[in-house]
Amino acid sequence: MEVEKMTPHELALKTYKDLQARKIARKKRAEYDCKSLKIDLAIKANNKMYRLRNR
Repeated sequence: MEVEKMTPHELALKTYKDLQARKIARKKRAEYDCKSLKIDLAIKANNKMYRLRNR
């Protein structure tokens, strides 16, 4: 394995970078979910208003 060749410092750096990347990905995914949820809510509200107006 490549793990044995790495010094503890390099290993720590790699782990840290992996964690940072995972954190950023999670944050972006959350932002995307939030945006799509807001868009869905806006569409639903719009449809409701349209239905109410055209009774």
